[in-house]
Amino acid sequence: MIRLRGIQERALKELVDGMDSYSVFSLQMPTGSGKTLIGLMFRYSYGYRVLASVRTRNQLMPYVRDSVKFFSSIPSIHLNKGRVCLHMSTEDTELIRCSSCPNRLITVSALPDIAEKARSLLVRAVRETGINDPYVLVERLWSGKDPSTAVCPYQLFNFLDGSMLVCTYPFLIYPYLRVHLIRYRPEVLIVDEAHNLEDSFKTAWRSITYDAIARAREELREYESATGDPADEAHELLNLVESWFLGVSRRYGHVEEKVIRTEEYPEVVTDRGYGSLLEAYSSVVGRVVRYKKSRYRRRRVRFFNYRVLAFLDLLSKVYRGDEDLVLVLDKGRAELRRYRLRSLFSQLFGPFEGSKVILMSGTMPSKNYLVRVWGVPSEELKVIDLGTRFGRFRCRFEHGVSSKYEYRGDGMYSKYSSLVEKVYSGAAKSVLAVAPSYEFAREVGRRL
Repeated sequence: MIRLRGIQERALKELVDGMDSYSVFSLQMPTGSGKTLIGLMFRYSYGYRVLASVRTRNQLMPYVRDSVKFFSSIPSIHLNKGRVCLHMSTEDTELIRCSSCPNRLITVSALPDIAEKARSLLVRAVRETGINDPYVLVERLWSGKDPSTAVCPYQLFNFLDGSMLVCTYPFLIYPYLRVHLIRYRPEVLIVDEAHNLEDSFKTAWRSITYDAIARAREELREYESATGDPADEAHELLNLVESWFLGVSRRYGHVEEKVIRTEEYPEVVTDRGYGSLLEAYSSVVGRVVRYKKSRYRRRRVRFFNYRVLAFLDLLSKVYRGDEDLVLVLDKGRAELRRYRLRSLFSQLFGPFEGSKVILMSGTMPSKNYLVRVWGVPSEELKVIDLGTRFGRFRCRFEHGVSSKYEYRGDGMYSKYSSLVEKVYSGAAKSVLAVAPSYEFAREVGRRL
């Protein structure tokens, strides 16, 4: 029987009681008060089908560790396919096709028995090693295995638990990555540290740089040399893209976040006369991708022409009005981003029709902000504010000390060392002192 803290019991009760009346919840709880366990309770105590999304992969592990600690189980983990594929390592994850992969067939045919064995093995590994990265788990368990006959880690980790799946923000945010999450059909969708959602929402969908264009040209030359297949149309298109990129770069310089107007988009996107050239380029890119997949099996590989094509394809949709994005020039990079936050809620959670959405953080935006800026429907939103601090604290204010650069010197270092000694002498446990630089810490430390 799990004993929850009072603040956890209150949060859980308000969430569960509101499930019939609301579809969106804003839960604010202090850092360290146990929000992760509340998310797990929906799966292990109430039987909901849960999807939990966190910002970074390190934040996945609290869900894994608490599942092991309190429920002797482990959730499914939606890993980056490009990092764990047994045949290819790439950042262009969507190019990895699983449907005909023999390792996928091996894995699926062995379910659910193999999932049960994997759960036991992973629970033991987490308990004994305290691993803080799910990819380290994969490396340890798959090290030395024959890739031609091994179980697929991507598929297996997705099937560890049929009712609890955790993932990082990109798989929730980018349409071309979240197909699996939508098919998962969660009853409860939890977004942890949701105050970060806004910044993540505005990150680039697709981008290109001058270096990427140059690398794409090198990639074409390698392909032509290896296969004897000419790629004249592809070179022509890259020349047009390069000319456009250099033009806008010279016009605006090394600026930060300059929005490019539609009339300044490249002609290959705005002029229909280039349609046949784009089609020819797309055909060449397909052949280049197949060539590199076959040549660089089990090696890390990047597909530069595919990235250029994906950028142009998405930019064409933006130009036609099919996608609500803007083109931004940011420090030498052309990026397609979301900027209109009013569509945040509908774009991210609209595809998860019927799911209850729980946005939780220690610093949640206000209800007014969620409704007016993020576009959360007011009548469907329940706000649960349990404060921003957990526990009791004592504060000490000290006059005459400053770490400002111009005040640093022997006298100030001595004052700081004296202050640290005072704090330490009155502390019940250890003291963590954070310095603004290594030099500052070294000088203060010498005087202790």
